[in-house]
Amino acid sequence: MPSRFRLFLGLFSVLILTGLVTLFRMQILKGSYYKSLSENNRIRIERLKPPRGIIYDSRGDVVAENLPSFNLYLVREDMSRDPERRRRAIEGIAKILGKDVSEVKAKIRKYRGMPPFVPIPIAVDIGRERAVYVEANSERFQGFKVVPSLKRFYPGGIYLSHVLGYMGEVSKNDLEKGGYYPGDMVGKSGVEKVMEGYLRGKDGGMEVEINALGRRIKVLGKVEPVKGDDVYLTVDLKLQRLCHKLFEGKAGGVVVMNPWDGRIYALYSSPPFDPNWFSTGITPRRWRRLVKDPLKPLNNRVISCSYAPGSTFKVVVALAALTEKVIDESTEFFCGGYLFFKGRRYRCWKDYGHGRVDIYRAIAESCDVFFYNIGLRMNVDTIARYAMDLGLGRRVGIDLPGERMGLVPTSRWKRKALGERWYKGETLSLVIGQGFIHVTPIQQAVMLSALVNGGYILKPFVVSKVVDSAGEVVFENGRRVRSRFPLDKHAAQVVKKAMLMVVEGDHGTGRRAKIEGFEVAGKTGTAQVVRFKKRIKDVKKMPYRFRDHAWFIAFAPYDRPRFVVAVVVEHGGHGGDVAAPIAREVLRYALYNF
Repeated sequence: MPSRFRLFLGLFSVLILTGLVTLFRMQILKGSYYKSLSENNRIRIERLKPPRGIIYDSRGDVVAENLPSFNLYLVREDMSRDPERRRRAIEGIAKILGKDVSEVKAKIRKYRGMPPFVPIPIAVDIGRERAVYVEANSERFQGFKVVPSLKRFYPGGIYLSHVLGYMGEVSKNDLEKGGYYPGDMVGKSGVEKVMEGYLRGKDGGMEVEINALGRRIKVLGKVEPVKGDDVYLTVDLKLQRLCHKLFEGKAGGVVVMNPWDGRIYALYSSPPFDPNWFSTGITPRRWRRLVKDPLKPLNNRVISCSYAPGSTFKVVVALAALTEKVIDESTEFFCGGYLFFKGRRYRCWKDYGHGRVDIYRAIAESCDVFFYNIGLRMNVDTIARYAMDLGLGRRVGIDLPGERMGLVPTSRWKRKALGERWYKGETLSLVIGQGFIHVTPIQQAVMLSALVNGGYILKPFVVSKVVDSAGEVVFENGRRVRSRFPLDKHAAQVVKKAMLMVVEGDHGTGRRAKIEGFEVAGKTGTAQVVRFKKRIKDVKKMPYRFRDHAWFIAFAPYDRPRFVVAVVVEHGGHGGDVAAPIAREVLRYALYNF
């Protein structure tokens, strides 16, 4: 035979022989191995998400729970290989969901870097009817599957929005850290964020056999998920509702705290928001409504916003002056309505003055001129040291995210921040709580607690304990002392007695905070937002954004204090007129119910 034909025949024989050897190896020698591999190609591990832990208020009422939900996912590996069928499936899903096709495609593109067998979220809480329709037409919507799930629901709604926070879809950073999957909802703010590690639980899984369409044939094995731990708060839902009612039409915040252990009974910020909007993914329209609202409802005004403290700062200045022996309880200054210093009149809020006043009347009637005289005798850095040691101008460490530091100015701070030296006239503004200083309501509560409890700077907390699915307490909060202030007992007693006169005295500025049957001690504050050349006495004639902030801080009962309260009303006007009545109602509830 020709040499070419012999060569071809030889090569063909080699190929046939190689094929036979390969078949023999695969079918006979390795038959069981490849059969196992083939079976495993039809087996998939499906994730079982755990129920999120429940959140309770201090009375055991549910304030965050889980409700049934049907979520739509796509497993790209299970989609048809026919481009036309894939296109029709996507268009059909978009029509069912009432969305544009581009929205569904955008969802798919968002997770294109994920492995094709990982389910990617398309829509959350699609409803029972849509879920049944998709499942009944699984061949038409090949690759799309409905997964029964749970969505977060807040019975407390807007009353606890800034305490509880809200849920949101897992971020790219969270996915990269591991432990989360596309479409997971995680805590984005508040207790939901801080206690995420406890609340989320542990995943379970199922080993299932599926067919070519990705539909489950049978379950081969199952590991149950572990429910998230339950969180119990110190906050009382009924008191939060009362705060909501009292702040209707107002912006601001209120905090009620136990001065002996740091327990928070109420922490309310107005205006609130509805955390239920976020549970299944907030719509763009609602998100724009929130972020464009000039009152910024997402801001927690108790811990994340700071204000000039106004005359409430006189409590700190008085304590510092008495402790440093700059004045004593018999020291008197004359108030004629203003103090003239360096060619400028520093006015008292009372045009015709208070006459001769001592420290008791100065605090009770909030005489500015008395404190101007203290400012002339004291160094700004001494005042600042007392303020910061008492918890102002620094984070108090509450177990909520987003706490703001505030600012207590010093001569060093001004040189560094503004490149200027400190002027004595600025001290005169500082001693009445104006100028550069700004503090948060939670800092005011911590400061007042230290005055009441003997100088202990406490760490406030809203989480009482965490209980696992077996009923065991896995975390418990309690009294935590951050530092100790060397409180002068006599100076503290003078200041507290003067604060009692603010509410209980005949001429006190906080008389509207009186509660029958209890003695309340407090201090009003009216923090100027804009300085006018001419005093405007009628607040209603002033543009809203230029109106003063109204403050009131208090503790009760006077002889054995159980509560401290700090109230701020943005652009509310006079503290005694606006903030004191709110504090009265909040304290009244606390005194009779706790």
